[in-house]
Amino acid sequence: MVKVLDGYFFKELQGEELKKQLDQAVTVISDMKGLDEVSAFMNEQQNICMPEDGLQWRVWIVENFRDNESLLICKVHHVIGDGMALAI
Repeated sequence: MVKVLDGYFFKELQGEELKKQLDQAVTVISDMKGLDEVSAFMNEQQNICMPEDGLQWRVWIVENFRDNESLLICKVHHVIGDGMALAI
């Protein structure tokens, strides 16, 4: 997303710029155990603003959260997730 005058617009990313943004948007976590740790992590993340010049979503994959189970945590900016976008 980029700011132009008083408005924000989505910017198409390609090539190295897209790869760099994706590397920052998807994170694998291997040392998180228990719902208390997950809750604390999610509370911390909800207070971190999305960068205006980057992707407006984040994904964390918690490997081996419980016996042979992994956990997927997603954070999506409201401009993507509000209203009709959630119905898709």
